[in-house]
Amino acid sequence: MFSPFASKLIIEKKIRREYLNNLDKFDIQIFVFNSRGEPFEQFNLNESYHSLKARLSEYKTETEGLYFINQARGQATTRYMDFIEIKDRGQVIGYVLIDLRQKRLVPNSVFPLLLNENLDAQQIEGTEQYSYGVFIGKELQYNYGAFNYRKNLDAFVEHSDKLLEKGVKIQEYYHRAYLGDNNRFVIVSSKVPTLSSRFANFSFLFLIHIFTILLILFVVAFYQGARHVKLNYSAKIQLYLNFAFFAPLVIVSIVTVSIIIQTFKTSLESQYVEFAENLSTKISGPLNNYNQQEIEKEDLTDEIFQMAEVADLDLNVFSTNGALIGSSLYQIYQNDILSNYIEPRAYIKIIEESESAFVLEEQVGQLSFKNAYVGVRSYDTGEIIGILSLPFFASQRDLEHNIVEVLSNIINIFTFVFIIFLFVSFLVSRGLTFPLRLITQKIRRTTLSAFNEPLSWNSDDEIGLMVAEYNRMLVNLEHSKQALAKSEKESAWREMARQVAHEIKNPLTPMKLTLQHMKRVIDDEGSNEHSNDKKQKQINTLLEQIETLSDIATSFSDFAKMPTPQLELLDIGALLHETIDLYNNKELGHIQTNIAPGVHMVEGDRKWLGRAFSNLIINAFQAVKDDQKARVAIHLSTTARHRVHIEIIDNGSGIPAHIRDQVFTPNFSTKYTGSGLGLAITKKGIEHANGQIWFSSEEGVGTVFYIEIPLA
Repeated sequence: MFSPFASKLIIEKKIRREYLNNLDKFDIQIFVFNSRGEPFEQFNLNESYHSLKARLSEYKTETEGLYFINQARGQATTRYMDFIEIKDRGQVIGYVLIDLRQKRLVPNSVFPLLLNENLDAQQIEGTEQYSYGVFIGKELQYNYGAFNYRKNLDAFVEHSDKLLEKGVKIQEYYHRAYLGDNNRFVIVSSKVPTLSSRFANFSFLFLIHIFTILLILFVVAFYQGARHVKLNYSAKIQLYLNFAFFAPLVIVSIVTVSIIIQTFKTSLESQYVEFAENLSTKISGPLNNYNQQEIEKEDLTDEIFQMAEVADLDLNVFSTNGALIGSSLYQIYQNDILSNYIEPRAYIKIIEESESAFVLEEQVGQLSFKNAYVGVRSYDTGEIIGILSLPFFASQRDLEHNIVEVLSNIINIFTFVFIIFLFVSFLVSRGLTFPLRLITQKIRRTTLSAFNEPLSWNSDDEIGLMVAEYNRMLVNLEHSKQALAKSEKESAWREMARQVAHEIKNPLTPMKLTLQHMKRVIDDEGSNEHSNDKKQKQINTLLEQIETLSDIATSFSDFAKMPTPQLELLDIGALLHETIDLYNNKELGHIQTNIAPGVHMVEGDRKWLGRAFSNLIINAFQAVKDDQKARVAIHLSTTARHRVHIEIIDNGSGIPAHIRDQVFTPNFSTKYTGSGLGLAITKKGIEHANGQIWFSSEEGVGTVFYIEIPLA
């Protein structure tokens, strides 16, 4: 395989393969000397083997030939040097020097990640936010980062104890010292978080909580159904206002980040292309001399190394046929990580299409990086004499840093404005909904029994129109109230007139029959003691019925009301007996009774219940046809549920099926002279005693009314 470092690399590869294959964390240089200790020309070393060994004698270790150099000065790193004698049959035929330098990460370099398989990109990303200084005693040996350690040496000396214990804050940096051996210590520094960054953390957590709450509400609304989630008008206004603010901000943020990404990529590519063009101008002379064989490849390689070190970048130089001439980190190519030939697409752009520069996205394994290619032109002819490659890894890291910074600012602004906007939207929504709340309160107080005060609104806007309609509604309502009151009064008089007529008619019937019976008794039996007792009883009955008429007349005079129910404890069995005695005569029909013995106390109004029983007995007699003898059966018993059960059975014609649902409806009657209030009044009397009434009927057989009232 062709290699630009063939003569040197053959030896180095063999030594590395056999002895150094586990030392990937070191840059390896191998120098070969002849038997006199003089270096071969191709190794570009001007000092002899013995001179080097003598000069480095102070770094000698206990191991023969091994030297350890650990002076943390300038840009130096840990270094091992091994001096080895090569013998053949006991005779020294040459010397080998193996120089191992510990690799340091270069922030802008892509190649350390390629050379070290154990190195993660995050190790590079975490270094730029820190500064550190290496000290021996009070002397600064090495420093890295933006902080000026030399300027603040006195402050470090003053706070030396705190540095080791808990750290100190100096120049907006937080510093912590770590003590090593031989009076060495390292001070690591990081910037104190700014108020903006701290607020960004709060803003981020705030938005996370807001988003989580909204997500939970959305999930709940989704599972319960949107129709079950009800928001008042004020909440809707706040929701719409916040959405109107939030949505554009999100869109602006996305567009801004997209523009920043694109702008940064373009700017970064332009920056590295400019670097590459400047470096191509500087390398043009040495490369032209190399092509004309005026200098050796080692000289050109030295130029490439020097430029890479000054620019803090990695450089590759290819010939016009695409072969690698030199590189600042040739180990990449030596280890076959990258090909020794240029990327074909770059070659086509630069050589065949004569593009002055071309940036290409490249990938090795999982590592992606960009590579800027520019043509190296001759000073004399202007023709392309080579291609310069400048790979850079910092683009994605810097891009992410810029994006985070911009997003932090956007989030801070958004959170600050959002919190203020919440209060503003709350106040605005309350102001907008105040007229609605006012109207709601007025409507809530609107009544049919009192005067309703109209609203006053001095504006012709939508609220003014609503207020005007509300006031117009109040005027119409007042007219309707007057008309309704008049109609209810007339209806009440008509209703009460029917009730009074019905209530008076019921006691008059037994009175008439009783008087007729008294006349016959007097005519038939003459005057005797037994007859007088019977007359006295009948007269008492008449007096009780007359008292009922008096009560009804009194109630009618008090705005024609029914007698006001008065709850009292009464024996319903005795009351039923009294009512049956009023109607148990031959003219009306025969009443068969089966009343369980004992006292059956219930809580109700005696007059209402007596009137209910009277209505049911009268209806039972009237349900029988004129050519048929009326037979009424009345049963009273108690149930297991501690209730009185009463049945009133007649042998009438029954109730037709199509009118059974209307039996207890006021003003409904099947009789020509009936008012339709009897059964309605009966039901009210029973229900007032917490009882129930229902019936069963069969046409042509008769009807049974059932009553149940709780025992007291």
